[in-house]
Amino acid sequence: MTKNESMQDEAAEASALGTAATALENELRRFEQLSALARKIELSSERNLEKAAKATQEAAESQLRVADHVRKLVGAIAAARDRQQAVAEAIQERANELQARRAEFDAVLQQFAALGQDAAGINALVGQVSIPKAPGAPEPNALGDTVTRLQEIQAKMGEVVERAAELARSALDKDMQDIAQQAESLQKQVHASRNKLNLLLEKLSARA
Repeated sequence: MTKNESMQDEAAEASALGTAATALENELRRFEQLSALARKIELSSERNLEKAAKATQEAAESQLRVADHVRKLVGAIAAARDRQQAVAEAIQERANELQARRAEFDAVLQQFAALGQDAAGINALVGQVSIPKAPGAPEPNALGDTVTRLQEIQAKMGEVVERAAELARSALDKDMQDIAQQAESLQKQVHASRNKLNLLLEKLSARA
């Protein structure tokens, strides 16, 4: 059902409810008037007896119509109640979907936050390594230690790149475009840093 069709159905049901209520009100007013007239006529002549009998008969017929309008109004109210219930169930289902989706997003965001922390930790490790500037300046053992530490950092970078790529794929599969883009961006940044580190390691390894 399209949105326009749904709106048309709601308008039709609202119209039916209003029409039933108006018809009942009008007939009930007529019933009260006929009843009052039947009671008002003095039963003092044959003519008045006939008028009272006619008014009583019309009041009885009006009462039947009142009962019929009551049934129609009850039906319209029941239809409105069913519509309200259907809408309430739909919005509750949507609320459940939102809750589940929020939990799914939170889980992926936690993974991305952990990944970002690991990447920041790697940058801190790189900053702690003293890189020799000129050949022959450091002792061979010191240069070897530097190479070892950088290789360890290189391995950590590789892990972060793989995890970022996996997270980007997972986020795309779950239709989380923004997180996928952020994970892919982090992957590229760490990958670029790793490539630079690879070049540095090649130079240092040649001097060790």
